[in-house]
Amino acid sequence: MTRISRSLALAVVAALLLPASVLAHAGGEPFIHVEAQRVIQGDTFTVLAADLGPDALVTLEISASGETFPIGQVVAQSDGHFTETFVMPETTPDGYAELWARSDESSQAMMWLLVGHGPDGGAPAPATGESGAGGWPWQFIGLAVLWAVGLAAIAFVYLRSRPPPVRERRRRS
Repeated sequence: MTRISRSLALAVVAALLLPASVLAHAGGEPFIHVEAQRVIQGDTFTVLAADLGPDALVTLEISASGETFPIGQVVAQSDGHFTETFVMPETTPDGYAELWARSDESSQAMMWLLVGHGPDGGAPAPATGESGAGGWPWQFIGLAVLWAVGLAAIAFVYLRSRPPPVRERRRRS
């Protein structure tokens, strides 16, 4: 029994020591990212995307003020990732907009993007908690829970596999 317990503890430790980036790509959640804080109509911007499907055809579009504006298409690499430069359509209204990436494999990702001139683009910011990066706070919490469960399992296995304490018997003289 102790060999199995120790093997289990070793497997849990090994899994917990994997880098987060390796864990994220075992069927990771699709995401897109634009480094620019703001994109002006007619300007180019670079989109970084991941986990949208291997060799998938990905369509990008902007949704703003109840309208949808096509951005372009790109074929993802064999790992489902791509980095591509696009042009913001001239007709996109100023303000916050949703940038969508949808693959032909039914994967999709969204992020908020500020479009146009002005300090805030002339539109209210998206509601708190909305994220285009797949809700990173929840991913962090999930990783923290994984660590806590792993450490609890290791402690349990360690305490169960220890031999009972040896008690000395005193001899009566």
